[in-house]
Amino acid sequence: MAKRKRENRFPGGYVIVPKAILSTRAWRAMSAEGRLLWIDVREWLRNDGLNNGKVGRSCRDAAKSLGFHKDTVAHRFIELEHYGFLRKTCGGFLGADGRGIAARYRFTDLPHGTHPPTRDFEKWDGSVCPTASDIRDPAHCPTASDTSRLPLPSTELDQLQGSLTARAPARAGGAGSSPAPVAKEEA
Repeated sequence: MAKRKRENRFPGGYVIVPKAILSTRAWRAMSAEGRLLWIDVREWLRNDGLNNGKVGRSCRDAAKSLGFHKDTVAHRFIELEHYGFLRKTCGGFLGADGRGIAARYRFTDLPHGTHPPTRDFEKWDGSVCPTASDIRDPAHCPTASDTSRLPLPSTELDQLQGSLTARAPARAGGAGSSPAPVAKEEA
């Protein structure tokens, strides 16, 4: 008697949302767009989860897939990080060929490399996620002291010395780099 081949009821694959995630306060507090984005990003995770931490999804691609505006998707990524479902492992950047490289994320409910799952969504403190207007507010933008450990220039001369676009102040006697000759007084 020949064995009957079992047919796949889900031919395109599927994304599992664990009940442990569905029952958390953070999942229920999150917007519907944030939940859909989590499912969309989870689709790019391998079945064995070995690419956790290397999952990249650009805002434009996710927006096209979900039917949202790219700015909406960018705010939902912030929301997913706020509630603890995703953590950024590598920021997005411009590649050597001039094409953008999407940020990389890890799911906190799964192990990342040799590290166990952190399950940050269970530790959510109940704080409100920043809104789009809060994100655009200059008070939330990083300052030069946040992004650099070097001290801020204190005088105008200090600002000119390190700049590639500022010109050195013109000196009397010519446009060259050598100083003007000093005339000797005759006695």
